[in-house]
Amino acid sequence: EVTDEELRVDRAVQRSIAQRGGELKKVWGSTLFNKDDLPFQGDVARMPDVFTPFKEKVERGSKVRACAPAPAKNGLGAIPPQLQTMAQAPLPSLKELGFTEEEIARVEKPDPRGVMAFRGGETSGLARVQDYIWDKDCLKEYFETRNGMIGPDYSSKFSPWLAHGCISPRFIYQECQRYERERVKNKSTYWLVFELIWRDFFKFLCLKHGNEVFKVGGIAQRRWRWEGEGDRFRR
Repeated sequence: EVTDEELRVDRAVQRSIAQRGGELKKVWGSTLFNKDDLPFQGDVARMPDVFTPFKEKVERGSKVRACAPAPAKNGLGAIPPQLQTMAQAPLPSLKELGFTEEEIARVEKPDPRGVMAFRGGETSGLARVQDYIWDKDCLKEYFETRNGMIGPDYSSKFSPWLAHGCISPRFIYQECQRYERERVKNKSTYWLVFELIWRDFFKFLCLKHGNEVFKVGGIAQRRWRWEGEGDRFRR
């Protein structure tokens, strides 16, 4: 992770694991292009602060790494003895995690006005990729439909699973490449990858500038002069 709240969670997890004799090992995997492969002389601080030159440079000078193969059954070895008790313990309930009764009710009974049911986890994320790209064959029309407002399939809806690490942007790229080989290659098949590059741009921009992205002055550190008063200004 690269931004403040997520980094604080990382540090809390790291402390908790250390107290139990473990070690938190971080693996970069949340972007399409690996940060070590960026064509900015090995330093994200040299990346452009504007999207178009960033896109042009990474498309010319970087390659998307292949997805790592899934481990074979039992291929990860046995759980260390000191962690076995924790591994066998039941997951905490939403109430134990601090959610209110109202929040729990919304999860157990989603609003019927919602465009679709978003269920967390890799299995659900992979199922959405399969459904959108292959079963419904929506990818070939993505460019034309992506800005729609109604229905589950005018856009990919991959974002929630990407944001939580349930699916990899490299896997989506891999599926787009396979779709182009097996079905059709057009502007729409490129445009989904184009949106993944936008996602990379903002992730690396946050890595470069840190908390400046959240401040009023932004990454340019501008000093804004506020003008206006009354209700109109407050709106």
